[in-house]
Amino acid sequence: CTDSVSVILEADSIKEAIFNSLALAFVMDLSQSWWKCVAHVFHLSPLEDFFFKVSPKRHWTEDGYIKEARLKELFCPTFMQCIARSTHIRSGCCDSPRTFLSRGAGARRVESFLSLLVMYWICKRQLLVVLFAINTNVLPAARDLCTEFMWHKGIGVQRMWEY
Repeated sequence: CTDSVSVILEADSIKEAIFNSLALAFVMDLSQSWWKCVAHVFHLSPLEDFFFKVSPKRHWTEDGYIKEARLKELFCPTFMQCIARSTHIRSGCCDSPRTFLSRGAGARRVESFLSLLVMYWICKRQLLVVLFAINTNVLPAARDLCTEFMWHKGIGVQRMWEY
């Protein structure tokens, strides 16, 4: 992300910035062709054929915990049981044995909100990177390279601003 911004901001003229943008678009298109080549060589199935299946089995006990048989299949069972316990709501109108993160009980709204929040922070960071590069006249890639060099040399964050 900072590399592509650096390539565009490094241009001396508008014509050069447009050509740099076109070159980046070509590289992005080339990555799709590269993926097709790798998928063909290694016999990878296309992602268009992938779909999720909803399990017909019941995975919840009457008191709202995940059943032991299902816990054995999960990656981190203790953590999952902790999430199920902490997100379990027992009130007058929402007296459900499930967590509010299950389908139809608010999980879609929580997921949409978290996705929106993450995308907001990504776009905000990108905007601040570009504005900081324009303000300081230092390309983001050069700044990142200098930061990694200083970390490699052991210069902390406090002394980094002195350079």
